[in-house]
Amino acid sequence: MSDHQELALTVLLPTYNREPLLKEAIESLFQQTLDPRRFVVLVIDNCSADNTPQMIEEIRARSPFEIIYKRMEKNGGCFGSLNVGIEESQTEIIASFDSDCWADPKWLENGLDGFKDGDVAFVAGHIADKPGQPVGFFSVRNGAPSGENPFYPSGNCFYRKSVVKQFGGFDEKLSYGDMGTSPIGCADSDLAWRMVEAGLKHVYRGDSVVYHEVTTLKPVPWLKVHWRMVSIPALIRRHPGLRSHLKWGLFFLPGSIPFYVALLSLLLALSSPWFLLGTLPYLVESARVPGRALSLGRLLRLPARLVMLSLRQVVITTSLAYGSWRARTLVL
Repeated sequence: MSDHQELALTVLLPTYNREPLLKEAIESLFQQTLDPRRFVVLVIDNCSADNTPQMIEEIRARSPFEIIYKRMEKNGGCFGSLNVGIEESQTEIIASFDSDCWADPKWLENGLDGFKDGDVAFVAGHIADKPGQPVGFFSVRNGAPSGENPFYPSGNCFYRKSVVKQFGGFDEKLSYGDMGTSPIGCADSDLAWRMVEAGLKHVYRGDSVVYHEVTTLKPVPWLKVHWRMVSIPALIRRHPGLRSHLKWGLFFLPGSIPFYVALLSLLLALSSPWFLLGTLPYLVESARVPGRALSLGRLLRLPARLVMLSLRQVVITTSLAYGSWRARTLVL
């Protein structure tokens, strides 16, 4: 174990069956501008069935910083493993990092700098897409828009351990299992908002950046991954202040509004075909691809595109409706 008087922070890296991506995540930390003697990396393995343990042994031998590996007795999910990592860590500052991300070289240095004011409870960084990865129709992008993300994902967040423990850590009741190797839940957003609502100070550092994997899936898994939104209504019920970040306080995804208008228009068209005009905004939005001009090939593929986008919207709507029913809080 390193001399803990020298340590500034612990990087928590929960993982599940992501050996190649986890290796890239750890190797990206080799390039940190923060002195490697000032941080340790704690990998919390949720019972991976791949070669994660062997990979850790190999990479540990050439790592400039200490790597601690803890294998869970059972899969406790992302937030369960983060809670375990918080208990195991021996530093006051904790950095939370996803195992399908790369870290910018100044990630730790800039994130740690956010705590120069001793009153700061947590520092939120920025998540972007990994550069250079192909993005297609069935790609799932996790990079956030520019500016502060009001949901404060744990994929790039720094916390004071003492404050996290004061608030009881991540609420595992807000974890809904995994979709493939990706967790479903909002315990990270809940924890951050409990701190915010308590009047604690936080800082957004747009220069503390991690880059998230762009995943391209087959059609059925691509549709299923949008079920992740089932947790949003429960989060909004707990933290009504988040409604100010929704479109008109009701719509989680502004792009869903033309779909809802189109559905209503189809129903009203039973009384008058003029109502079919209400489907035009959705049709236009479905045909639009940013940065690409309309071509004959795209026109020929438009019906298939429209079908898949509509099915995606059905999954999104169903997940939000079910989540709204469970939480008794309407989010569309």
